[in-house]
Amino acid sequence: MTADTVGRLLRHQAAARGEHPLLVCDAERLTYREADGSRPAATDVQRQARCAPPA
Repeated sequence: MTADTVGRLLRHQAAARGEHPLLVCDAERLTYREADGSRPAATDVQRQARCAPPA
């Protein structure tokens, strides 16, 4: 019997269901593939801009 880890399960789901939402909060969505790090999130730049301190 093998132990499933969060990372292993996430990689499996990213391969099987990459573009399906994993987490949804208001208008923000995180897909399995984005959570796995296989592909940068399209909204990463938007999130960084929103969270960055004023210059």
